[in-house]
Amino acid sequence: MTNSDYLTMAENRFASVQRYFPNSSEFNRLFNIILDMTNKMTDEERNQHNAKKIETPEQKLAHLKEEQRVLDQMSMNKDSNSI
Repeated sequence: MTNSDYLTMAENRFASVQRYFPNSSEFNRLFNIILDMTNKMTDEERNQHNAKKIETPEQKLAHLKEEQRVLDQMSMNKDSNSI
């Protein structure tokens, strides 16, 4: 795995912690890890990592369709459980 992959994992975990536990020590720990990893990367590595985050329109559409599919499935499960 590359540094970019580890940074992506840390950023995803940070987003989750930021959403559900914003005042936890894990929030500060992950923030510092991301900051340290980013500082150790070269400009080229940082640019490549940031370029990976940009979704093409096709990727965005696929992502939205998947979200809608999951929401529909959850709705069907909720309806079948209420019967």
